[in-house]
Amino acid sequence: MRSPGHWLKIREREPVLVLILLLAVWFLAALYIGDPKVFPGPGDVMRHSLPDFAVVDNLAPSPGAGLAVLGRHLAATAVRGLLGSILGTALGLLAGLWVGLRRSERVRELMTDLIATLKNLPIFAFIPLFLFWFSASNQAIVAYVAFASALLMAPAATAAALSISRDYGALADSCGIQGPARARLFLRPLLRLLRPTFRWNLALVWAFSLGAEYAGSPGSGLGMLAYQAYLWADLGRMMVLALVYLIAGIGSLWLFDTLLDIATHARRSNQPESL
Repeated sequence: MRSPGHWLKIREREPVLVLILLLAVWFLAALYIGDPKVFPGPGDVMRHSLPDFAVVDNLAPSPGAGLAVLGRHLAATAVRGLLGSILGTALGLLAGLWVGLRRSERVRELMTDLIATLKNLPIFAFIPLFLFWFSASNQAIVAYVAFASALLMAPAATAAALSISRDYGALADSCGIQGPARARLFLRPLLRLLRPTFRWNLALVWAFSLGAEYAGSPGSGLGMLAYQAYLWADLGRMMVLALVYLIAGIGSLWLFDTLLDIATHARRSNQPESL
């Protein structure tokens, strides 16, 4: 019988297995269709579509130049997404905790209704509003990503605060816990409850950035490349960008889980052993 650790290792590798499966399906579908103009395969994309990205930066088409251009635009998208995600997560977390820890039921109901109303609207429908406020600039994309991230984080933080605040205060008082230890008693279960929301938010940052850059690109970013590929009806470039987004999303989640596991292991190793 397989041990639980065996299945856990398989589960951790699921994103990589999904990526390999998609590449295999892509190759077989292109082989079945047999027309690169209709549905280019991985080989056709690497030989023709990837080098063509170099033209965006007025470079001679080549695989190396195409990868360099993709890397530059990927970095631009990642920086905007990271800044917006950090800002939005912090704002959403603070707003959610403020609502969840408030004793006023009326304030809690008003904020909950406001967040619920905003969440019921299509999140991408707000993009034109941010482009109008900030024009097609980096600030518009960062602000939109921050808004979308905050909208995801706030209700989760409110629910987590409500579920913890009912018990932690009485427990801390009964044990005589004060100061930093009292804060840690609240923060540890809070972060544990919010971990899925952090991961979900991180995965959606790429989609938020794509939508904002596609609608109003400031001159760089994967969204701008996607818009140009759409204008030129270049299916091969679209497939390359889809693969880049897929790898970036999987890599972001892997990096998040790895850093969190390292931090958790370091914290546990620094704790004194009980006698």
